[in-house]
Parts: sequence; C-alpha cells; structure tokens
Amino acid sequence: MLVLRNPELTATRTLNPAIAAATESTLGGLLNLFPAARRLYVTVTVDLPIRVKGASEKTTILFGTPDTAIFLLKFPVGSGTKLSLRPVAESRAAQAVVDAVMLCEQGLAVAVRFQHVPKWFNEARGICPAAQRNPSYTRIQ
Repeated sequence: MLVLRNPELTATRTLNPAIAAATESTLGGLLNLFPAARRLYVTVTVDLPIRVKGASEKTTILFGTPDTAIFLLKFPVGSGTKLSLRPVAESRAAQAVVDAVMLCEQGLAVAVRFQHVPKWFNEARGICPAAQRNPSYTRIQ
C-alpha cells in the first residue's frame, strides 16, 4: 500500500539501477517516486506525533534528495504528519512533513520533506565542506 501526500509524485519514473539493486526488498517502490535520491547514512531520532511527551524512535536516513529524507519506521505515521528529526551528532531538530508512506518488510518506508533543509542534512549529502570533517554523516557513492 502506498500513501502519497502530493499526488504529482505519481508520475511514471525510472528507478536508478544501482539504487534498485541495493534496496529493492527494503524500500521497494517508494524510491521510484524519488529518482534523484542518493544513498546516505545518517542516524536520527524521530520525535513521534503522539500524546506521550518525549516519544521517539531511532532510525537511519538511508536516502535523500535536496529536500527529502527516506528512512524506515516501525511506528505508524500517515501522509501529511509532521515529524521532527534530530541526528545523533546534533542538538537541533529539523521539522519535516511525511510526503509518502509505503508498507515494507521492516515496517514503513517513509519519505519526509523538510520545511527548511537543515545544515546537517546538506552536510550529509556532501554539499557542505563540513561533511568531510564529520564522521557521523556518510554519503555512500
């Protein structure tokens, strides 16, 4: 099942073969919606939108585009849900909105779009020089 917040993401797109080989069973068709996605490895804490204060889940951003992060969650979230992502190496959280959700073997594959792209995400994508100095962010080529 695929749930999209933005219906224009449903356009037919071709998945990068290198990405398909590495993650087909894990993220499945969600990556088809984001053909510009590149592999990342950023461990983050996702603050969950429930009434229990401080509820969170630790996960890893596996792919990213200039303004979108793609990762797995066990906690159920829906399209349009506002989340807060905070990398282990940073104290500042970034606000994001769930754009797409797809069921997969490990729970949910989630794509979120940042409201304001945080510096730590740009560093992880390798577009800031600090990415070379910070070992907690890894861009896999």
